[in-house]
Amino acid sequence: MACSSDGTTFYTGSSDFNVRKWDVRMGQSVQTLKGHTRPVEYVALYGEQVFSASSDSTIRRWDLAAAEPDLVLKGHSTTVFSLHFAPEMDAVFSTSADKTVRRWDLQTGSEEGVYEHSDWVKAACIRGSLLVTAGRDETVTVWDLQTDQIRRQITGHFDEVTSVALIGGTNKILSGSLDCTIRFWDLDGE
Repeated sequence: MACSSDGTTFYTGSSDFNVRKWDVRMGQSVQTLKGHTRPVEYVALYGEQVFSASSDSTIRRWDLAAAEPDLVLKGHSTTVFSLHFAPEMDAVFSTSADKTVRRWDLQTGSEEGVYEHSDWVKAACIRGSLLVTAGRDETVTVWDLQTDQIRRQITGHFDEVTSVALIGGTNKILSGSLDCTIRFWDLDGE
C-alpha cells in the first residue's frame, strides 16, 4: 500500500493482478490499473509516480491519465518483492525471488546493476553510496554502490531476514527476522 503525500488517495496491489487507486474521503476505489499477469506484490509512490512490482517478474510505472504503464522494467526471472528508491541516483532498486537485487535507471528504464545473493532477497534499504540487503539466506549484506562490491556480510540470524533499515545519523543497521529477533549491527564493526 502507498499513500499520497497529501493524504487524499492511496494505492493497493492485489492477487487479482491489479493496482487500485482509492479516494480516502469517499472510501472507495476510483481507478483500476490493469497490466500485470500475476499478483501485485508491492506498490510504491515516487513523488507523484505510481510503481508496482509483481509475481509476473515485472515492475511498472503507471501513467494515471492513460491508466496504463508508461515504463515496464524487465530483467527479473520471477517474483519481485519490493522497490526502494534512490532519488540522488534517480534509480530504483528491486528485490526478488530470483536471488538478486537490481538497480534501474528511472529515466531510461535500463538495468544498471545486479547484486547477487544465495537465496531470495526480501528486504533492502539505501543511504548514500550504501545498499543493505537481506533475505532467505539469513544474512545482511552491505554493498558499496560506488564499486558494486560487497563491503560486509553480517551473520547472526537463524531464519529469513525480512526487513532492514539504516538508522539515520548513526552507523547502525537494524534487521528483523522470522527467528523472532530484531538485531542492531555496527556498519563497520563486528
